Amino acid sequence: MNGGVDAEKVIGISGHLLAPEVCIVVGASGAAALMAGVRNSKFVVAINHDASAAVFSQADVGVVDDWKVMLEALVTNIDAECQ
Repeated sequence: MNGGVDAEKVIGISGHLLAPEVCIVVGASGAAALMAGVRNSKFVVAINHDASAAVFSQADVGVVDDWKVMLEALVTNIDAECQ
């Protein structure tokens, strides 16, 4: 179920439950098992190239785009703010 990821790195029903201020879900479909792991997050941002992905119905903000492009832009902006 976890695609070969070590159990301590899994988020969701079969792993850790998170409750951060902001949770950025990248490239996930929005399967119930994963979303259970982030449901206590105060603000959820979803990034997925598939506009019909279920993750968007559970996110506070959704971005339909290539996750690599979005994360590169996010890192660039964070770096600029931190200087």
